[in-house]
Amino acid sequence: MKLPNDREFTSPTAKALRVAAYHEAGHVVMALLLGGTVEFASIAEADAKVPERPGVSRYDFDRRFAGREETLALREERMEVETLAYLAGPRAAILAKCEGNYLDKTLQEHRLSAIMDILEFWRPDDFPWDEMHAYLDEMDLKVTELLQANWPKVKAVAQGLLEQSKLDGIGIEKLLAAG
Repeated sequence: MKLPNDREFTSPTAKALRVAAYHEAGHVVMALLLGGTVEFASIAEADAKVPERPGVSRYDFDRRFAGREETLALREERMEVETLAYLAGPRAAILAKCEGNYLDKTLQEHRLSAIMDILEFWRPDDFPWDEMHAYLDEMDLKVTELLQANWPKVKAVAQGLLEQSKLDGIGIEKLLAAG
């Protein structure tokens, strides 16, 4: 999950805005597909982690996991859901054939962050380090299939972001229901 900073992004190019729109659309559409709740997505702000690029979204999976007992199976499910939503951003921009020499770099940055989150927060039992990349490869294939199957939704959210710069969760859900 990404957290915004308070700075407005001042002068992104049209190409950077298109990349950001598809990137954030990938995150939020995947979050909704996986039972998450979206607070907002914006291409008018920058993520605190990468302030030189526009785009930030906030979503969570609290509703999906509310009231469920903490078990190994639940932790594994949550790890998978969070990883899929995380990887969906850069993968959506790549699937949209956005231009930008940093797209693969962004995907690798998200993979690295996913590894850090998995190790720090989910601490899966018996998950050997040498299997981590194979797991992320599997998640990347799965996220690619899910995005392709739901591409009209990703496209609708990206277009909405390009038109309005920022969409709240209710606006995103209305946009998807109308399409």
